Order: sequence, then C-alpha cells, then structure tokens
Amino acid sequence: MAFGFFKKKETADTILINGKFITADPEVPQVEALALRNGRILALGDWEVLEEELIGPDTETVDLQGMYLMPGLIQAPAQPVLDSFRSLLLMISPKWNRDTIKDEVGKALRKKAGLLGYGFSAALLKDLDPEQMRKELDQVSPIKPIVLLSSDGIQVWLNTPAIEKARRVAEEEEVSQITLPFLVGALDLIDTDQLQEQVLLQSGEYCKMGITALWDTGAPDYFHSLYHEALVALYQEGFLKQRFYGSVYMDRDVDPKGLAQKLMQNRTLCNEMNGLVHFTTLHLLRDEKVPEGFGLSREGLEALATAASDRNFHLLLQVRGSQALQETLETMDRMGRAGGRTPWILSTDAEISLELRQEIGSIEAWTVIPDMDFENKIPAITGKPMEEILETYLRKPSMLLGEEDVLGRLEPGIHADFVVFDQNPENKEAKVRYTFLDGQLVYDAVEDRPEKWYREFLEQWQKEEEE
Repeated sequence: MAFGFFKKKETADTILINGKFITADPEVPQVEALALRNGRILALGDWEVLEEELIGPDTETVDLQGMYLMPGLIQAPAQPVLDSFRSLLLMISPKWNRDTIKDEVGKALRKKAGLLGYGFSAALLKDLDPEQMRKELDQVSPIKPIVLLSSDGIQVWLNTPAIEKARRVAEEEEVSQITLPFLVGALDLIDTDQLQEQVLLQSGEYCKMGITALWDTGAPDYFHSLYHEALVALYQEGFLKQRFYGSVYMDRDVDPKGLAQKLMQNRTLCNEMNGLVHFTTLHLLRDEKVPEGFGLSREGLEALATAASDRNFHLLLQVRGSQALQETLETMDRMGRAGGRTPWILSTDAEISLELRQEIGSIEAWTVIPDMDFENKIPAITGKPMEEILETYLRKPSMLLGEEDVLGRLEPGIHADFVVFDQNPENKEAKVRYTFLDGQLVYDAVEDRPEKWYREFLEQWQKEEEE
C-alpha cells in the first residue's frame, strides 16, 4: 500500500528505504519507504508499490541501513538571533542597575577598541538628561566609543567618543541623519564576518540536535535585520541548514503605523527565499514592574496588536504580573469580540485563575505557554518517551507557528524536512546522523564539520565573485 497522490508518469527525485520511519501520524504509524519530489513528500508506504510506481531513470534511492527517520524537529520558541550576537557584544541583564552596567562595560572594554551592549531597561535612564547620560559613560571610558541599546532596541546610551566619531564619519560621507545601523557601522562595533561565522556555528549545533526549523522570539529589529542579511548570504551559497521563522520584539509604546510598516518590510524581504525564511510574528511584552511611560501600556498593546492583526501577523503576548495579565486578557478578548482573527499565543508567569477564566470566555481559544526563559540552553532531546518528543518538538511547535499543514509529520504534501538518528531517539545515546531540508541533505554527521563551514562558505563566495 502507498499513501499519496501521484500520476503514473510522475517519478520521485529520491526514495528512502530500509529505515525505521516515525511518521508522527497516528493513522499511518508504520511505512517501509518514503518518496520525495521537488522538496515535498510525494508518497509513503510499501517499498514494492513505490518502487513500481515512482522510480524513474533519475530517481536516487537512499538506504538508511536500519536507522530511524522522523520529521525534522522544531524549536519554538527560541532565540537564534540574539544567541548569534552573544560573543560579539555585551549582553546586559535587565536586572542590572546603572552602576552594575558601568562596571560590566568597563570589564568588557579592556580588550576592545569599542563596545556595543544590549538589554538594559530604558527606565534606568528616566532621571537623566542626554548630557548626564553621556557623562556617566565617559566615566567608564573617555577614549573608547560605547553604545548601549535598551531591551526594545530603541533607546541608545552613548558616551562622547561614540558621538564624536559618528559625527565625523557622517560629515565625511555626507550623511544627514545618523540612524542606529549607521552609528554601529560607523563605529565598527559589529564584525559582520564574525556574525556570519557565529550563525553557521549555531546552525551546526542545531543540526546535531536534529532541529530543522526555528521560531525566533525576542530580538529587536536591528539585530533581526543583520541576522536576516546573514541568512540571505547563506541561502545564496547553499549553506542554509534550518527553516527560519522571524519576529519583531517590542516592550514599549511606539507608533503603530511605523511598526506596521516595519513588519511588512520584513515580510517582503523573505519573498525570495523559497519558503525557507519567514517573518510571521509580533512579540509584545507587558511587565507591570516597569515604570509608567517606559513600558507597553494597555492602550499601546491594543494599538500594536491591532496593527499586526490587521496585516495577518501572529501575536505572541508575553505578560508578567497578575494585574497586567488581567488587563491584557480583557483587551484581547474585546478585540476578538470585535472581529479579530489573528492567532494569539499567551506566555505568562502569572496564574490564570478560575475566576478569570470564567470572566474571559475566549481564553480557552488561545494557546497558553509558560513564561519564556531563555537563560537555559535547549535540553537534550533524546532519551525521552517518543510521545513526549513528538508533542514537544513536532505537534506543539508546528501549531504555534500555524504550520500544521506543512510541518511536523510524514505525509504527502508536507515539506521534506527530517532527521535521521543512528538508533531509536528514545535512547539517550542516540545521535543525529543526517538532517534534510526540502529533501536536500544539509548535514552529515560523518562528513560535515560545522567549524569549517564558514571557511567553505568564504571560498565558495569568493570563487563566485571572481567568476
């Protein structure tokens, strides 16, 4: 028996055989072979049937030699964007006060010509005017440029050397407006070559875990833009190893029209990436501990959520504190009753009481996940019961992404993204042998060395430049 719809003359690009296939589809739990065509699953079922119907003169047959094949694992949510920057800048904890930040900046500057930092709460600067802000960082270094970005990527805290150098470069290049990308570029605070290398090293780590799709949450637009440029280069040279779903993060009130424009621009940039890079989500954070005027207000949340919803972006609402939770739920419930259709995902550290559930009748229609904590690394995937693996890394994340129709199981029409383990992934000792993306082998544990990918990428890029 074969499961799939194909014409007699339509042959497979690839057929995988002689493996243990974990379909993640309870209606078709066991099959003998898997046929692929044009980056999708064409059919699956009995080997003899697929051999007779789908093998053509150009079909490649891959013998899995008894290894375990299952749909590519999905990490959602995750923070690949910020993770790729961690070694390139100073990550500032939102718990640090100004004195702690200055101490840590001083330490980080010892071996650097300048420093970019990210993550402080904009409320820390509420009592300082721009001159006072500058003088505080001048005390850390009156010579080396320092640029610190708030958690939303909007507030910039500079010292005098950073301001003066940026002005000189702007005058030389006849630039009338100093934007954040220009500022960081003029001061040479991010090495884009190092960023590219970090993205590839990170991709290798995900390959080793069997992850073929990522949903990034938590990165402000500036970092997301640089990361996207790195993905474009990887895609053009054939080094893209995971499917990527991006988002924009915001934790304060901003102009909804400007944010909507940025969302649409990011979506447009993904159109030429063959469905491998997406931009799907607005991530909003409300924290009731943030002083008024520096966080995301109830009115601001409604305005930004409406702007994103009207343009069919998903909403990830991260809420901290019981009062903020109630206000957020009331706001989103009102929006839903007014005709809102966009999927909402709620992440919170507060308990949703029975009384609140009864008051907000639409809560059950939303997806609720625990408060996201990215301090810890992704736990080991293997060594767990299969049902837990399927739920945690396939069913739930594909639902969070709204991609249940194309990810998360082996079924005709689904993206041909999968991982091959050398033994049953329920065993703790199981290792990833291969990962496939759109039917193409992107990682071979025996042949590939992720630490060498960047050098190979450069060699290929330079060769094409010479041609």
